Amino acid sequence: MKEKSTRRMILLSVLFLALVVGITLVCLPYITRLSEPDFQAAFKEWVSDMGVSGLLVVFGIQVLQIVIQCRQLSEQKALKHGFSAVMETHIARYFAG
Repeated sequence: MKEKSTRRMILLSVLFLALVVGITLVCLPYITRLSEPDFQAAFKEWVSDMGVSGLLVVFGIQVLQIVIQCRQLSEQKALKHGFSAVMETHIARYFAG
């Protein structure tokens, strides 16, 4: 019984890793282009055109950045400085235009 649960855990881990790698490969061209001012303007316009959904997209990106950052920082530091500061900054930027 324990061997079956171990196999399942390994399978789920491999599937999760494959999903993360796949999403990364799909998003990588967009991420590298975000340093270009023209692409930044187009992205900002796309997010603005989406309305509330655009805000949710930006929120999702920020959550992903925090999750990645949490892996690099200690848990205590990430909770203390990460989420609240990032969200306040990006909500202010969104409404400032």
